[in-house]
Amino acid sequence: KRTDRLMAQVAATHVHGDTAAMRSIRFGSAHYFQRPDRPDTADARAPRTGMSGLGGFARGSKEAGHWLWEGSTNFRTRSFNKNDVTFFNRADYWWMSANLFPQWTKPSSWFRQLYLIGGAQQAYNFDGDLNDRQYHAFAQMQTLGYWWLTTFWIHRPGVFDDRLTRGGPIVKRPGIDYLYAGFNTDQRKRISAQFNTDRGCNTEGDCDYSVSLGLQFQPRPNVALTLAPSLSHQETGFQYVDSYADATDVLFYGRRYIFAHLEQQGVSMDTRLNWTFSPALTLELFLQPLLASGSYSGYNVYAAPRSAQRLQYGRDFGTVVIAPSASPETDPASVTVDADTLNGGAPSYTFPDPTFTVRSLRGNAVLRWEYRPGSTLFVVWTHTSQLPDLARGSIDFSEDARALFHGPSENIFLVKMSYWLGF
Repeated sequence: KRTDRLMAQVAATHVHGDTAAMRSIRFGSAHYFQRPDRPDTADARAPRTGMSGLGGFARGSKEAGHWLWEGSTNFRTRSFNKNDVTFFNRADYWWMSANLFPQWTKPSSWFRQLYLIGGAQQAYNFDGDLNDRQYHAFAQMQTLGYWWLTTFWIHRPGVFDDRLTRGGPIVKRPGIDYLYAGFNTDQRKRISAQFNTDRGCNTEGDCDYSVSLGLQFQPRPNVALTLAPSLSHQETGFQYVDSYADATDVLFYGRRYIFAHLEQQGVSMDTRLNWTFSPALTLELFLQPLLASGSYSGYNVYAAPRSAQRLQYGRDFGTVVIAPSASPETDPASVTVDADTLNGGAPSYTFPDPTFTVRSLRGNAVLRWEYRPGSTLFVVWTHTSQLPDLARGSIDFSEDARALFHGPSENIFLVKMSYWLGF
């Protein structure tokens, strides 16, 4: 009765090339075969002219009735790579997930529809390191007044991360709890609204949050204008910055991996206008001004591989010196870190302060005309601001907003025409 479903796929890949090309692939971010704490590091770093890998996916589920469920798994061996045919960002994982999903689709005295989901997921690499674990709960209800109310909660305990050091040893990242809530009003009305907010805090006290509000005005059935401002704030104490050779850091195989406390702010406004003149002629307009900043501080390193403890330069060990730039708005400051406290053998390392402020204005317009059935003409305009990033690390709303509309920009016009032969 099409109630139950079982699906599975298996894929095999083989990549071949000279040793330089294969080294670029194997040492890239999808694989990190150079990681010095691998059990087979010497073999993984050996020159190769090819590599073969295997991947697979399977899912079993019940997809009809009041109680639904699913269980799925997905894996990619270390040498799996299909980047020649599609976007591929990582190998070396075995992921598994299970969810229970009761639903009520018949209206009752206090809701029209109600959906609940509870489940968990986890993932390991092929060395057996746990690098993902999550417990989650989801609830969504449509009220008798055609509003949608949605909330979900995610808990992630601390796990190992084999990507955080960008090819260095495995370290541990802290656990996090995340909560989301939102609602949509009755979209049949001329004016409807959407509100979303979320907040997540890790066990170190770093918190992210965002708030967005969407208002849709529909003065006529064929015209809709949407305004959606949003604010966001993100914090992390272990943002990767750079690495440098240091023979005194024996625990990390002669290299120091620099992290920092990063605090980001963002403000944006999505504006959309959809106008249907007829089933054959439509116009869509989109505009998004965006201001974002990121401020780096508290430069630190992990105390040891497979640990969550970090040591901060200038507080727990060594020194950090920040030399201001002569043009602080446009040129970054210079940061020098040194693991020594009294002229020891560790080298110092200097890098530009990655603090930034981004100002972006993007817009496009698409006119679609189906001049005969199956045959369509598209006229497209795309606008992108070309404002340089600043080294300020904060948002000056009045100044940055004015710059969006007065700075250099790029405008692209496209025309696409299709004709249906109708054979």
